[in-house]
Amino acid sequence: MRCKQCGEGFPKGQAYNIWELKRQEVTPADAQGLTSNFNTEDAGVFCSRECLSNYLKSGNKSGVFDLGGARRT
Repeated sequence: MRCKQCGEGFPKGQAYNIWELKRQEVTPADAQGLTSNFNTEDAGVFCSRECLSNYLKSGNKSGVFDLGGARRT
């Protein structure tokens, strides 16, 4: 497995972190737009947050959230 941005390989037999990008596309399923289809596609894995950020264009960054970050109490 390789990083989609820089092409660096992930080490075998060692612990590592990956950043995975999934894209969700919502399309209307009927002519009135009352129901929708949701399609999720795999957009790749990245070795670091920096590679993920460099891969995304500025318009695509608005939907990226750090769900694994520090918890607030």
